[in-house]
Amino acid sequence: MKLETAFSMDTSGIKYGPGVTREIGWDMEEQGSHRVMVVTDANLTESEPVAVTLESLRKHGIDAVLFDQASVEPTDISFKEAIKFAEDGNFDGFV
Repeated sequence: MKLETAFSMDTSGIKYGPGVTREIGWDMEEQGSHRVMVVTDANLTESEPVAVTLESLRKHGIDAVLFDQASVEPTDISFKEAIKFAEDGNFDGFV
C-alpha cells in the first residue's frame, strides 16, 4: 500500500526581520482593527518586545489590551481562560 507523503498547510502571515515589531500597529490598522488582544505570558509582560508592541498599536489609535495569563505549556483550562477573556473583550484583532 502506497501512502501519500505530501501535505499542505495554510497559515496566517508571519513577518520576520529587524524592527518589524514596530510595524504591528500599522499592520493591524491596515486590517481594520480597533481593539486588539495582545497575548503573552506573565514572564514577558515587562519585556521590550511587549512594550514595543503595545506602543506601536496605541500610536496607531488601536485599543491594545494585554492578556498576560497565557501558559508556556497550555492546558485546556488555560485555553478556556483565554477564550473567555477574548469573548468578554469584544476584540476585532489578536496579536
